[in-house]
Amino acid sequence: MNISSRASGSVQVVTVGEDVTQETVRDFTTFLDRLVDGGTAAVVLDLARVLYLTSRGLGAIISTYTVLRKRGGNLVLMQCQPEVRRLLELTRLERILEVAQSEAEALAKLAR
Repeated sequence: MNISSRASGSVQVVTVGEDVTQETVRDFTTFLDRLVDGGTAAVVLDLARVLYLTSRGLGAIISTYTVLRKRGGNLVLMQCQPEVRRLLELTRLERILEVAQSEAEALAKLAR
């Protein structure tokens, strides 16, 4: 799967470079699990290139969010495409997960 991360201060900015499908969801989940297991407390998940997200992929995001919140951290989604936005609305997760349009906005949300 095309996925990478980089540090922006104490925040890990994760760029997902393709759809999260049945074929790629395991790699996606493993990547997020390793970040969390490595002690990361704050994550920006850049979904600009993601047009499709499986339910298992959404589950991985929720799981990561839950672990981070328990540790006093947080997760912010960034640059969600309309298809992903609709999924968040249908599942009502837009009420729980924060969404930002830019990295600067995402980092500001995490700084609160």
